[in-house]
Amino acid sequence: MGGKNENPRKGEVRLHQPTGQPICVVSADGHNFAPRTGMIMVAPIHATAGPAPVTVPLTQSDPVAGFVHVDGMDQVEVDELGEPIGMLVGASVERVERAITIFFDLPF
Repeated sequence: MGGKNENPRKGEVRLHQPTGQPICVVSADGHNFAPRTGMIMVAPIHATAGPAPVTVPLTQSDPVAGFVHVDGMDQVEVDELGEPIGMLVGASVERVERAITIFFDLPF
């Protein structure tokens, strides 16, 4: 995992500095590592669940507890990200990807 000024990775959990909210990077690494647009897509992590199937519960193996709220996705500036907290485990990333697919009504 890189430092604050390194490109964020899909599945990485960081704090959104202006709000102190934990967030999960959901944009693809190809976008995150491209010549910098300065913006990435994130989904907030809350302590409480929201509507299924667009809320993903995190596991004890993830770096934070709570639920990824795919329905709250937004673009943020890379400069607004704090240091990495950790990476979601592979199964959690897959569930987030599935929730995004459902949210946008994309084919599986």
